[in-house]
Amino acid sequence: MSDQNKLLERLADGLDKVAEQNDQVALLLEQLRFNAALETQTEYFQRVAANQLSYLETVNEVANKGIGLARFGDGEILLASDPYRSISFQKGSHNLSRELRSVLKSDRTNLLVALPGMVYQRWWLTVISKNWPVLRSVIPEDRKWGVYSVSRSSAFAAHRQDIVDAWRACWDGRDVTVVTGKGSRFELVDPLFSGIQPRFVEAPSRNAYSEVDRIMDQLLSENRDLVLLSLGPTATVLAARLADHGIQALDIGHISASYNQVFKGAPTPEKLPVQRSQ
Repeated sequence: MSDQNKLLERLADGLDKVAEQNDQVALLLEQLRFNAALETQTEYFQRVAANQLSYLETVNEVANKGIGLARFGDGEILLASDPYRSISFQKGSHNLSRELRSVLKSDRTNLLVALPGMVYQRWWLTVISKNWPVLRSVIPEDRKWGVYSVSRSSAFAAHRQDIVDAWRACWDGRDVTVVTGKGSRFELVDPLFSGIQPRFVEAPSRNAYSEVDRIMDQLLSENRDLVLLSLGPTATVLAARLADHGIQALDIGHISASYNQVFKGAPTPEKLPVQRSQ
């Protein structure tokens, strides 16, 4: 029994050393990853992050100037960079890729384009680094940018009620139309949307870009004061198209689910189903 205990102790010591070595290798790999991405990070800072508004500044810019908001997250960046790439709920295409790149190049004075802030997380380092050659060719220099995650949990966690009030200032007392996927997980949570009685325009919950022209025609068929868009990459496109017609449209994405995550401890938006169960 004594010999067995000594053997187990030696085995435990060996496993501890292996774990320590694995931690050192993981740290080295992480350092190599950051070093490899350093040039991209520097260029991204100079082109985007150095000219980027904060969370509250982004929402206030939209509210005070009555301009639209088009957001680029990882999905929009991937689809813009590669027309053969698809994401879970949107099939890629040359038309979608071209239109997304056009939004990035846009010089519309009535549309604020929002991009990720300075990137340090492994996923964002990979996304930006892989797609930077394309992004660099279409992202203008000396442009003011919003921050993409302004409707995500990080914004609510950072500013709590202040950003709730800022968002409400965008739509309180206005005639609102909401565009979202049929059976979507999007909901009008009271702390954000109480007091408005919006009209809804339904779109496919998957591959909504296939009906973007139909959705656009429907939105133009009536006099719309403010359009709120929760429709993935198609929302980014529609925000720009509507700006060309003088209609303010805000790509608000997962704003309700993100609010619930921070204030109610709900799951992250990505852990929710694309469609509600029937």
